[in-house]
Amino acid sequence: MKLTKTAGNSCQTTDRFNTQLLRVMRLTAIILLAGCLQVAAKVNSQTITFSAKNADLQSVFQVIKKQTGFTVAVKKAYLQRTEPVNIEAVNMPLEEFLSTVFKDQPLTYNIEEQTIFLNKKLTSPVITEKLEAGPPPVTGVVKDSTGMPLNGATVYNTRTKKSVQTNVKGEFQIEGELNDILVLSYVGFENQNIKITGNSVFAILKASTSPLDEVQIKAYGTTSRRLNTGSITTIKGDDIALQPVTNPLMALQGRAPNLVISPTSGLPNGAVNLQLRGQNSLSSIKSEPLIIVDGIPFQNNLSIGTFGSFGVIGDRMSALSFLNVKEIEQVDVLADADATSIYGSRGANGVILITTRKGKAGKGRVNVGLSTGVSKVTKRLELLSTEDYIRLRKDAYASNGQAVPDKSSAIKDFSNYDLTVWDQSRYTDWQKVFFGSSAPTFEADASVSGGNSGVQYLVSGIYGTQKFVFPGTNKYERTGINFSINGASANRKLKAGLNASYATNNGVSSMGDLTALAVKLAPNAPAIYDANGLLNWEPDVNTPNNQGTWDNPYAALLRTSTTSNNNLRGAIELSYEIINNLIIKATAGYSEVRTSNTALTPIASYDPAMTSATGTSLNTNTLAKSVTFDPQLTYNLNIGRGTLSALIGASIQSQESQSLTIFGAGYTSDALLQSISQAPIKQIFNNTTEYKYNAAFGRINYNWENKYIINLSARRDGSSRFGPGEQFGNFGSAGAAWIFSEENFVKQLSKALSFGKLRFSYGTSGNDNIGDYRYLELYEGFPDPNTYQGQTLVRSMGAANPDYHWESVKKIEAALELGFFKDRLILSGAYWQTRCFDQIGLLTLPATSGANNVTSNQD
Repeated sequence: MKLTKTAGNSCQTTDRFNTQLLRVMRLTAIILLAGCLQVAAKVNSQTITFSAKNADLQSVFQVIKKQTGFTVAVKKAYLQRTEPVNIEAVNMPLEEFLSTVFKDQPLTYNIEEQTIFLNKKLTSPVITEKLEAGPPPVTGVVKDSTGMPLNGATVYNTRTKKSVQTNVKGEFQIEGELNDILVLSYVGFENQNIKITGNSVFAILKASTSPLDEVQIKAYGTTSRRLNTGSITTIKGDDIALQPVTNPLMALQGRAPNLVISPTSGLPNGAVNLQLRGQNSLSSIKSEPLIIVDGIPFQNNLSIGTFGSFGVIGDRMSALSFLNVKEIEQVDVLADADATSIYGSRGANGVILITTRKGKAGKGRVNVGLSTGVSKVTKRLELLSTEDYIRLRKDAYASNGQAVPDKSSAIKDFSNYDLTVWDQSRYTDWQKVFFGSSAPTFEADASVSGGNSGVQYLVSGIYGTQKFVFPGTNKYERTGINFSINGASANRKLKAGLNASYATNNGVSSMGDLTALAVKLAPNAPAIYDANGLLNWEPDVNTPNNQGTWDNPYAALLRTSTTSNNNLRGAIELSYEIINNLIIKATAGYSEVRTSNTALTPIASYDPAMTSATGTSLNTNTLAKSVTFDPQLTYNLNIGRGTLSALIGASIQSQESQSLTIFGAGYTSDALLQSISQAPIKQIFNNTTEYKYNAAFGRINYNWENKYIINLSARRDGSSRFGPGEQFGNFGSAGAAWIFSEENFVKQLSKALSFGKLRFSYGTSGNDNIGDYRYLELYEGFPDPNTYQGQTLVRSMGAANPDYHWESVKKIEAALELGFFKDRLILSGAYWQTRCFDQIGLLTLPATSGANNVTSNQD
């Protein structure tokens, strides 16, 4: 009975399905018929009045354009053997007019929307032995809407199940017969179906409006969200430009999954810490993702001094603050092994690819922008009241088994003045005091761009000023200029591009970290100024010289840091198509950052009770420069119903860092702080490091009908940061994707589901972000002027260990991506896991060893 019932339901379901299918087929037929009638009506509604004898076809095309708005697309070579036109037409329908014009011409026409495509007529075959091999191949050209050829577009014949790819000129050649359907596809563009009506095809692809087809930048190439096998998040430059930030990294907050951005201060070019998918190493600095700007690696945070400087407590600044956010085309965040392993050790913690804007073909364009605004801290922490704070402090003493100090205590010092001396009914929200003001900002930018199909250019500049929400004399100023030019030879085989920029950042700030102090300072701490408007030190009358009971935070405002930064960046790229689909390319880059910092600590910034206080000065100059060279060879090959893409290449990088620090101490007058020669105590520190990095890599990608995709990559890295025998490491990854929405059985299940993909990746990478020369025993000079028997003293910075080797990072990920209602709604979910092995860290040594620590792999 149960079996019979199930069978009955199955039959009813089948009947309902057949009925629904029949209705859908009828509705589809009606829609197609209506569409055809609409197109036919649009063509038939156009009429032409034209009379001419011996007119050339070009003049006829102009008449068609003027009277109907239809454009004629044809290769100039096809017009060489055409005949003059003799015609008398009065309100003649367009279709009839075209038939008359091309009746005796060696051309055929095909109307698509507002464009009339012309092709050569296929001549009637002569039955000879030479033609037994079949019809001649069909040739064609594929371009975008601006007329630029599309290199690497796929052309697929639905009858023969064969496909080819276009060359650098957008040209292709494929076997085909009359009425065959060619499917043209290219990343970022809508697919187009074209019926073969002649020996040649001319196609213009439209940019896709689906977010799944937007171009994504990946390692040494491009892909799309639809076709990638890895985890890539793309943020468009237009979205970044809307953010009121000076550092493009800050505009990525909340836009890339699992990317944590932590500014170390509120200053415009202060250091910004990054973590993508958590901390993978013992050191958070070693866990930062690799940043690449236009193919050139960038170090995120740079050291600019030993003492407080422009990065607040601040010995670091973000190099990305040099970039003008309005000149960014897009940012791509690569997270999983498939997307990052080809970068080897440098991509162990993820990769952030930044692509700047380039010139585009078209009329010259001039853009000018002016903006002004106000920065203000909009959200503050809720802090304890004085009563709750005092109670918490007393509970802490009691919990520790100690006597709770009060005003009668014999011992009163900086550790308990809030309980023993200060007014316990006083309350101050130090957040409002330290960063409760507004900071005006101003920015002006301009750009000029344009070009043609051969050469495109862009020149832009920016000037901006900004003050800080902190009190004191604080100012930040930046200027920058960016230049890019791209060109190609007439046959499109040789391409070249040059990108260069120069930027300066200058500023003055105080050295106090008021951000942290705002939440650490007791709410009953003294007022900043006394009744006379002078800095209030709240002296304790029971101490010698009436010593102050706190270090007045505003004293730090008198300790100034003046910084000047200069950044030069340039890259050149050359590529040449040796044969069809075999391209050799080379990219060379240079970057240089020069920083000068002067930090002054005057006597006036100390408690007057400290009669022995003296002034100090610190002058630091740093230089960081890097040279990179990346040769590559790519080849695309059509195999069966799919496309194979292969890449081999190398990466060579040389990096040098220099620093010179001159420290002066013992100044007895603040008027002498600017003169290092007047310092009774002088110390000079200099440091130079070099870093060499070489790598060879390869990648193979196979795409079968945009349905099944596999991606394999391998890389061998060499780093100067390891000892002999341990300098090289091997890494790789595998990724696969199944676009199941292209399966026929899925298409029949639901019309709401427009896209579905399963992807999986696994890979390994390394990490050499450990500092230079750690495998050697390093020494440094003592940071004081003492000597031993007249000789300068040095001390060990760490014991030698030539045996530590590469860290290893293994990543695995599985993901499901779905698109509904023609990709208007996109959902995705992923499971990923990262495991780290042989992490490199500092192992503390006994004092008797003569060294504090040694660098080694941690088991």
